[in-house]
Amino acid sequence: MKKLLIIIFLSMPLISMAQNGWERVPTNEELEEQTYNAKKAAKKAAKKARKAAKAGKTLTAGQDSIVNLFTDEMTTAEAKKLKKKTQYKKYVQSGVVPENDGKVIFTLDIDVPGKDAQQIYDKMYTMLDDLAKGENQKSSGIVLINKEKHVIAAKYSEWLVFTKNFFVLDRTEFNYTIIATCSDNHLNMTLERISYNYEENRDTGFKLPAEKVITDEYALNKKKTKLVPLYAKFRKKTIDRKDAIFKEIKDRLL
Repeated sequence: MKKLLIIIFLSMPLISMAQNGWERVPTNEELEEQTYNAKKAAKKAAKKARKAAKAGKTLTAGQDSIVNLFTDEMTTAEAKKLKKKTQYKKYVQSGVVPENDGKVIFTLDIDVPGKDAQQIYDKMYTMLDDLAKGENQKSSGIVLINKEKHVIAAKYSEWLVFTKNFFVLDRTEFNYTIIATCSDNHLNMTLERISYNYEENRDTGFKLPAEKVITDEYALNKKKTKLVPLYAKFRKKTIDRKDAIFKEIKDRLL
């Protein structure tokens, strides 16, 4: 009974404050807890909204805002994880390593407005020559030309680096041929005859063509959803290198 009277007595000032328009100010700990709970609930809603979007459902305006908000507020680790997952999909896509009559051939086929065959040929000659003098090149250069038909063939042997730090240098000799065919307002270029010479002086080494390393048959699992560990780095680095070369050609030519 005594305890009950004490509780009633201590509550009286609060009741009086409420009746006079006064409100109790939350403590910092209470505010932090409220913020944490609100953020936790919003993240849960964002996750649900992203799941709905992935399933092809139309998001409400509120759901869309939540997704955008928490995409912006992702931690560095979360952002890196999402970026890595997105990039990974690129390497397992069907057709990302194209085959023509059983041979791996990457093709760049673009319009070059305002330039005739000779102008494109001259630019391509300079660019392919510059490529042969770039970083990690071993023995590369232009080997054949046909000035009349505006065709250039260049062979490259370079180091394709997988890992490089103070303790480890993991790389392969990467060989390929580029053939550029120039015509008025147009360029057709292929990157083909790809092969790898990996750790030739070790038991784990091999010398193989791209057809037996980076194609879907060898580099992907049976379901074609994941990269096979043995050849994953070869497929990823080859695609990245091809993309870099094609981008530089387009940037300089256009």
